Amino acid sequence: MRRVRWWAVVVVAVLAAAVQAAVFDQLRFPAGARLDLALLVVVGAALAVVVPVNAARIGAAVGLVVDLTQTAPFGINLLLFGLAGYLVAVTREGLAADGVLTRSLQGALASLVVAAFQYALARVFGLDPPAIGVAVVAPLLVAAAIAAIVVHPAVRLGEVLLVEDRFRR
Repeated sequence: MRRVRWWAVVVVAVLAAAVQAAVFDQLRFPAGARLDLALLVVVGAALAVVVPVNAARIGAAVGLVVDLTQTAPFGINLLLFGLAGYLVAVTREGLAADGVLTRSLQGALASLVVAAFQYALARVFGLDPPAIGVAVVAPLLVAAAIAAIVVHPAVRLGEVLLVEDRFRR
């Protein structure tokens, strides 16, 4: 059985939030897409973790760190990243084959689902996001394509967050 290294989760979450703010928020991707590094860490961990509840806990922990560094309403990332971790881990268990394409698809879908929920919650909290159209959909699709590619190193990073528990039977 694999246990979660919680100290590693905190360190990786802090580093991901710092790199997101310092590098990825400054980069200009095609169509104005935005790469969410913390979400990719959550997806990578969820694809590496065996138990969906642990994936949800990792997602919530990473989301909490992101919430502490952003100006969005507090708790949104905690909720969304925890839910994303859980859903990715559950869908991973249900898949017959686990390969490069399925991981890419899960990374892209997680990116789209979280972005859709962020958009919906922005509407709920009165943050007045732009109307749905090409200006909104194109960046989401480009971000999903980027996530499909970058999810593979994120899975390797997710494996760093785990340790084999040799003492339990």
